[in-house]
Amino acid sequence: MAITPIYTRTPQNASLNAGSLTMWAEKPTSEQEPTWRKLDGNVNLPELSATASSVDQSTVEDADGFRYISGRKDGAEGSIQVYFYKDDVDQKAFFEAAQANKNVLLKVQYKGGLLAQCEVALLGYNLPSGGADEVQSITINFKISGSIKITYESDSI
Repeated sequence: MAITPIYTRTPQNASLNAGSLTMWAEKPTSEQEPTWRKLDGNVNLPELSATASSVDQSTVEDADGFRYISGRKDGAEGSIQVYFYKDDVDQKAFFEAAQANKNVLLKVQYKGGLLAQCEVALLGYNLPSGGADEVQSITINFKISGSIKITYESDSI
Protein backbone atom coordinates (compact mmCIF):
# COMPACT_ATOMS: atom_id res chain seq x y z
CA MET A 1 0.00 0.00 0.00
CA ALA A 2 1.41 3.39 -1.00
CA ILE A 3 1.64 6.21 1.51
CA THR A 4 -0.16 9.39 0.46
CA PRO A 5 1.85 12.48 1.49
CA ILE A 6 -0.16 14.94 3.58
CA TYR A 7 1.77 17.91 2.13
CA THR A 8 4.61 18.71 -0.25
CA ARG A 9 7.87 19.86 1.36
CA THR A 10 10.10 22.43 -0.29
CA PRO A 11 13.62 22.38 1.22
CA GLN A 12 14.80 25.74 2.52
CA ASN A 13 17.98 27.10 4.01
CA ALA A 14 18.00 28.00 7.69
CA SER A 15 19.27 31.37 8.97
CA LEU A 16 22.39 31.68 11.09
CA ASN A 17 22.34 33.73 14.29
CA ALA A 18 25.29 35.74 12.97
CA GLY A 19 24.06 39.21 12.03
CA SER A 20 21.33 39.30 14.69
CA LEU A 21 21.08 42.43 16.83
CA THR A 22 20.31 42.88 20.53
CA MET A 23 18.86 46.14 21.85
CA TRP A 24 17.63 47.36 25.22
CA ALA A 25 15.67 50.34 26.54
CA GLU A 26 14.75 51.88 29.86
CA LYS A 27 11.06 51.36 30.58
CA PRO A 28 9.21 54.51 29.48
CA THR A 29 7.47 56.37 32.29
CA SER A 30 4.40 57.19 30.18
CA GLU A 31 2.88 56.27 26.83
CA GLN A 32 6.00 57.36 24.97
CA GLU A 33 7.91 54.96 22.75
CA PRO A 34 11.04 53.43 24.28
CA THR A 35 14.43 54.73 23.18
CA TRP A 36 16.26 51.64 21.97
CA ARG A 37 20.00 51.37 22.56
CA LYS A 38 22.31 48.85 20.91
CA LEU A 39 24.05 46.18 22.92
CA ASP A 40 27.21 45.50 20.96
CA GLY A 41 29.64 42.70 21.69
CA ASN A 42 26.99 40.04 22.24
CA VAL A 43 28.66 36.62 22.43
CA ASN A 44 25.46 34.53 22.37
CA LEU A 45 21.85 35.42 21.79
CA PRO A 46 19.83 35.22 25.01
CA GLU A 47 17.31 32.42 25.22
CA LEU A 48 13.87 34.02 25.41
CA SER A 49 11.22 31.54 26.45
CA ALA A 50 8.01 31.39 28.42
CA THR A 51 6.30 28.16 29.45
CA ALA A 52 2.78 27.77 30.76
CA SER A 53 2.10 25.63 33.77
CA SER A 54 -0.48 22.88 33.56
CA VAL A 55 -3.69 23.36 35.54
CA ASP A 56 -5.66 20.29 36.57
CA GLN A 57 -9.29 20.54 35.53
CA SER A 58 -10.23 16.94 36.28
CA THR A 59 -13.55 16.04 37.75
CA VAL A 60 -14.76 12.85 39.39
CA GLU A 61 -16.44 11.97 36.08
CA ASP A 62 -13.02 11.80 34.31
CA ALA A 63 -12.50 8.07 34.80
CA ASP A 64 -9.92 7.70 31.99
CA GLY A 65 -7.36 10.08 33.48
CA PHE A 66 -6.59 13.62 34.47
CA ARG A 67 -7.57 16.54 32.21
CA TYR A 68 -5.47 19.72 31.94
CA ILE A 69 -5.51 23.20 30.51
CA SER A 70 -2.62 25.62 30.13
CA GLY A 71 -2.09 28.11 32.93
CA ARG A 72 -0.24 31.41 32.86
CA LYS A 73 3.16 31.56 31.22
CA ASP A 74 6.24 32.08 33.34
CA GLY A 75 9.22 33.70 31.66
CA ALA A 76 12.53 31.91 31.89
CA GLU A 77 15.69 33.09 33.56
CA GLY A 78 18.53 33.77 31.17
CA SER A 79 21.72 35.68 30.61
CA ILE A 80 23.41 37.92 28.09
CA GLN A 81 27.17 37.66 27.70
CA VAL A 82 28.89 40.57 25.97
CA TYR A 83 32.50 41.37 25.27
CA PHE A 84 33.55 44.36 27.36
CA TYR A 85 34.06 47.54 25.27
CA LYS A 86 35.54 50.26 27.45
CA ASP A 87 34.18 53.23 25.45
CA ASP A 88 30.68 51.90 24.62
CA VAL A 89 28.20 54.22 26.41
CA ASP A 90 25.15 52.05 25.63
CA GLN A 91 26.87 48.97 27.04
CA LYS A 92 28.00 50.90 30.13
CA ALA A 93 24.44 52.11 30.75
CA PHE A 94 23.18 48.51 30.49
CA PHE A 95 25.77 47.39 33.08
CA GLU A 96 24.70 50.23 35.37
CA ALA A 97 21.05 49.16 35.01
CA ALA A 98 22.10 45.61 35.98
CA GLN A 99 23.98 46.89 39.02
CA ALA A 100 20.80 48.71 40.10
CA ASN A 101 18.65 45.60 39.43
CA LYS A 102 16.32 47.56 37.14
CA ASN A 103 13.58 46.25 34.90
CA VAL A 104 14.33 47.12 31.26
CA LEU A 105 13.01 46.23 27.83
CA LEU A 106 14.96 43.77 25.69
CA LYS A 107 14.64 43.32 21.93
CA VAL A 108 16.35 40.77 19.70
CA GLN A 109 16.23 41.24 15.94
CA TYR A 110 17.15 37.91 14.43
CA LYS A 111 18.80 37.90 11.01
CA GLY A 112 16.02 35.80 9.45
CA GLY A 113 13.33 38.42 10.15
CA LEU A 114 12.06 37.32 13.56
CA LEU A 115 11.74 40.05 16.21
CA ALA A 116 11.28 39.26 19.92
CA GLN A 117 10.63 41.89 22.60
CA CYS A 118 10.00 41.58 26.33
CA GLU A 119 10.53 43.16 29.71
CA VAL A 120 13.29 41.65 31.84
CA ALA A 121 14.25 42.06 35.48
CA LEU A 122 18.02 42.41 35.63
CA LEU A 123 19.08 40.11 38.46
CA GLY A 124 22.82 40.60 38.59
CA TYR A 125 26.07 40.13 36.74
CA ASN A 126 29.27 38.09 36.49
CA LEU A 127 32.49 40.05 35.97
CA PRO A 128 35.38 38.83 33.79
CA SER A 129 37.39 35.80 34.83
CA GLY A 130 39.85 33.55 33.08
CA GLY A 131 43.39 33.58 31.85
CA ALA A 132 45.56 36.38 30.47
CA ASP A 133 44.81 35.53 26.82
CA GLU A 134 41.02 35.41 27.20
CA VAL A 135 38.76 38.21 26.01
CA GLN A 136 37.02 40.12 28.82
CA SER A 137 33.28 39.57 28.88
CA ILE A 138 30.53 40.46 31.30
CA THR A 139 27.42 38.34 31.81
CA ILE A 140 24.13 39.95 32.83
CA ASN A 141 21.51 37.64 34.39
CA PHE A 142 17.80 38.31 33.94
CA LYS A 143 14.27 36.94 34.40
CA ILE A 144 11.57 37.60 31.83
CA SER A 145 8.74 39.63 33.32
CA GLY A 146 5.40 39.25 31.53
CA SER A 147 4.99 38.00 27.99
CA ILE A 148 7.25 37.93 24.95
CA LYS A 149 5.99 39.81 21.91
CA ILE A 150 7.03 38.04 18.70
CA THR A 151 6.65 39.58 15.27
CA TYR A 152 7.92 38.68 11.81
CA GLU A 153 9.39 41.19 9.43
CA SER A 154 8.17 40.91 5.85
CA ASP A 155 11.62 41.77 4.51
CA SER A 156 14.46 39.67 5.84
CA ILE A 157 17.63 41.45 6.84
